Amino acid sequence: MHFFIISFSHKNSSATFRDSLTFKHDSDKEQFLQTIFQTQNVKELLLLSTCNRFELIGVSEHEAISPQKVLEDIATHASTDVNAVKERAEVYVNLGAIHHLFTVASSLDSLVLGETQIVGQM
Repeated sequence: MHFFIISFSHKNSSATFRDSLTFKHDSDKEQFLQTIFQTQNVKELLLLSTCNRFELIGVSEHEAISPQKVLEDIATHASTDVNAVKERAEVYVNLGAIHHLFTVASSLDSLVLGETQIVGQM
C-alpha cells in the first residue's frame, strides 16, 4: 500500500486561494474525485475541505501515483494556474503522509492548537 496527501492549509496558502479549491456543487466534487480514481489508479480517496485546509488523502496499491498530475487536476478544477497550485501544495507520501494525517487529526497542525473540530470533520 502506498499513501499520499496533497495539502493546502493556512500555513501555505491564503483563505482566498483555499476558497478557490472548494466545490460549489456535490456533482463537481464527485466528478473531480472520479477523475483522480480513473487517472491515478487510486484505491481509496478522502477529500478534507474546511475553512483552514484542503487535503486530498489517497491510498494506492501501486507507487505510480503522480502528484504532479493530481496537482494539474486541482488547478484545472480551481481554474487556477498550475504553477500557483504547485508552489503552495505540500505533498506527503507513505510514512510522511501517515505522520501528517495524525498531526492534522490531533490538531497539532491547526490554526488553533488543540481545537477538537478537525476530528469530526475527518
